[in-house]
Amino acid sequence: MPNNEKLNEFCAEMAAVNVETVWFEYDGEGDSANYYMARCVRRRTATEIAEQECLRRDRIAKTAGWERPVQPVEQIYLDSNSGIDKLTKLNPKITAKLLEEIWEIIFESLPGSWEVDSGSFGEVTVDVAARTANVTHNERVTDVHTHEFPL
Repeated sequence: MPNNEKLNEFCAEMAAVNVETVWFEYDGEGDSANYYMARCVRRRTATEIAEQECLRRDRIAKTAGWERPVQPVEQIYLDSNSGIDKLTKLNPKITAKLLEEIWEIIFESLPGSWEVDSGSFGEVTVDVAARTANVTHNERVTDVHTHEFPL
């Protein structure tokens, strides 16, 4: 991704809330520049785990049911308002606008015509600690095989 300054800013803000990895999935099928999903993995703090565990125990006591133990990491979907809001509460600098800016950098970095005809699709993986982004880009290609033979 050519805009290292913006990527560094994004990674710094995500690192501040213990986000380890962010994935952006895109698809250009049907002459459109669509993104499917953005999600991240965030490591919970010890305090958060303890608070969530207390809430879990209260729910179990009220319902006499069973729930999975609180996990040390959580996956957050960033294409929903609730996902962005959750991170914004932890760090006000993480906003929908910041995510849009990263999407723009991704789209500008993709090979030309990725959104034409059948389009291309792929995933961008951002390693927050390393402040790097890697693209796995897949092109849909119509292949023609010609065979000549006598009748």
